[in-house]
Amino acid sequence: MTDMDFLASCKEDLRMDGDEYDDIILRKRDAAAQFLAGAGCAVDIDRPLCYEAIVRWVGLAIDSPEISPASDHGLIAIIEQMRMTDNE
Repeated sequence: MTDMDFLASCKEDLRMDGDEYDDIILRKRDAAAQFLAGAGCAVDIDRPLCYEAIVRWVGLAIDSPEISPASDHGLIAIIEQMRMTDNE
């Protein structure tokens, strides 16, 4: 998935308009991918669970920058599912 494809898809999922947040979205995407890799997950943004985890991270980081997205229970559940499917 190209950066432009990711931006379009992510902004659609997060119901965002315009391009004022594009740089932030891409930085948060890269941070999420690094976090997922560190958590032992195979990072492939074309996999639905991985994409969902990254978009969730981006949305949480933009909406509440003072709170770590890593503490979100929904994100933790997605990461656990990713780990389980990675080991199959």
